[in-house]
Amino acid sequence: MELYRTKVDYSEDLLSEYLAGMTWVTLGEEEREGLEEPITLEEIQEALSSMANEKAPGIDGIPTELYKTYGETVLPELLEVFQDSFTRGRLPQTMYEAVIVVIPKEGKDRKQPDSYRPISLTTDIKMLAKVLANRLSRVVTTIVGTDQSGFLPSRSTAVHLRRLFLNLQTDAPHARCRAVLSLDAAEAFDSVEWGYLWAVLERIGFGRKCIKWATMEEAEIRSSEIKKAKYEFERDISRAAVSNKKDVGVTPEKILRYMEEKTLARDSLVDKLRLKNAALKIQKKKLQMQLKQKEEMGEVLNEVDFQQLKIENAQFLERIDERNQDLLQLKLTTGDTLQVLNSYKRRLQNTMAESIHLSKEISVRHDILQRIELETEQVEQDRVKAESLHRKLRKQLSDFRVPDVLHYVQEKMEQEEREKNLRAWERKVEIAELSLRTQRRSWEQMKATSLMPAYGQLHGERGQITTDTGTTSN
Repeated sequence: MELYRTKVDYSEDLLSEYLAGMTWVTLGEEEREGLEEPITLEEIQEALSSMANEKAPGIDGIPTELYKTYGETVLPELLEVFQDSFTRGRLPQTMYEAVIVVIPKEGKDRKQPDSYRPISLTTDIKMLAKVLANRLSRVVTTIVGTDQSGFLPSRSTAVHLRRLFLNLQTDAPHARCRAVLSLDAAEAFDSVEWGYLWAVLERIGFGRKCIKWATMEEAEIRSSEIKKAKYEFERDISRAAVSNKKDVGVTPEKILRYMEEKTLARDSLVDKLRLKNAALKIQKKKLQMQLKQKEEMGEVLNEVDFQQLKIENAQFLERIDERNQDLLQLKLTTGDTLQVLNSYKRRLQNTMAESIHLSKEISVRHDILQRIELETEQVEQDRVKAESLHRKLRKQLSDFRVPDVLHYVQEKMEQEEREKNLRAWERKVEIAELSLRTQRRSWEQMKATSLMPAYGQLHGERGQITTDTGTTSN
């Protein structure tokens, strides 16, 4: 609750008078209108796409991946929540809640409480913050001086380091000594004077709608303080009156005593601030006296020729831009080289695979060659045998004598005659066998009718057949 409370005793008039005496770089009308426009769905999608995955969610347990996966359904609802929050001037209560986790600082003693830094785990409010930060990044470089390089796009502390080196190397005979001052606010968020910050934003040209987003959390804190004071008053005064059993109202003395306690607490805070202010004034006088003494002793710090440094800084910035262009070209060349290298790697892999295939093929062909050599030896042996047989046959062919033609014809005619007689005799034998079968059938018939007469007749027929056979033979 103490975060947004003022720590300096000043008035609005004094602040306005102080700011009026300064020269400000203000926003243009177009830039101001761009900051005042309502939040769009495209801005939420852009902020969501820049958020990393696999991060711990907030107290609602909804991770970034869910918003990215179901963005078409969820993001319009979230946009409506943001727009309604801007209209009402406060965010939903759940967006003020977060899971706070402490992370140890690197190189610190983990037994000490200040060796840890807290982080708040949120998702939806982080998207709103990124949307506002993206809008602010488009104009922040036009209103923040070149002396600040931290946390700004397209700026680097290397420029200030170069400026420091130039200051160390540049001769300055007119100055006895020089100084370089580097400012870094410790616990800046906890020590900033928020009323001063809102007044500065108005001076620069930020519209009320844009500042309203920034002051929304402050309004919520002050609303919580008012609710707390109301609760304490009701607890100490009103509830005591309701719970009084004798139906006697709260005495004015008790109310006055409550108000006096609150007034004393406020006066005590004011006294502390006044004492602190007085101590700062005394310290200021001491510093002024020390400065005056140094001026008398001739130890005044002369101003460095920053104009020359700015010129040299501009030159070095041009060189840095040239080197950045060269670096970009080298990155492009590196990308092309990597593509070519990957292409050659793929070719090498294909060649290696083909080499392995060819090695296997060579092994197979080698086995085939061995078998062919064995078969060749066997064929050679067969060829030798065939040549030997061929020589024998040629020798026999050379010893062969062809007979006389007339003798051959005569032998051929005799052979044909013999074959003709052989066929005639074969025919006769077939006829005799046929007659024999016929006689046997007749014999069986005669034997069945009469044995004796048939015997004489059969004997006569046999004699006749014998006579016929002898005649045929002759």
